[in-house]
Amino acid sequence: MNNKPTTEQSARDRDAEAFQISKARRALEKTLHRGTGFHLVACSATKLNQPAKAKDLYQGQLFKRLRELMEINGWEWRILSARHGALHPEQIIGPYDEEMPSSVDQRKIWASGVDIDIFQTLLSQVPRKKPVYLWCGLNYRAHLEEHIKRRGRVPLAPLARLGIGEQKKKVGQLITISKFGIFDIDTTFYHLGGS
Repeated sequence: MNNKPTTEQSARDRDAEAFQISKARRALEKTLHRGTGFHLVACSATKLNQPAKAKDLYQGQLFKRLRELMEINGWEWRILSARHGALHPEQIIGPYDEEMPSSVDQRKIWASGVDIDIFQTLLSQVPRKKPVYLWCGLNYRAHLEEHIKRRGRVPLAPLARLGIGEQKKKVGQLITISKFGIFDIDTTFYHLGGS
């Protein structure tokens, strides 16, 4: 018995794959601007047990997928850390065990520190009309949003209101689309505080 696909089967398989890619693209057309804006990615609790570049230190699955997405697209990004604030991906740091502060006042102080790190040094180089993407949970986003808006920027949270499994799936889809070179979308997704 010959298990080799026929030319007709191969064509159908290619058409099916193209349809899936097109479907994924349409489903994600409300997502991001390619190569524009600025991206803030939450760190992860899972870390290496030795000093490393920040992008290598964090070992969580979602963080690794987000890192891949940032790097594939060549986006300007920083890592949000409970201890360090905003980290350049190449910055070398040691492992630590610290979570976001539990009190609202402490989180506001943390967000003010990130504001100083990012807005006074980095975002002066990014045009005002470009969004700031927040790839992080509500504990990180809530107070950063206030600073972003006050600086005349638009905060966007592509993963807002999604569970961790859905976040991983969406980022996986974005990576797939990026690898095909068709992730050239000029629309937006979620604005913080509304959808």
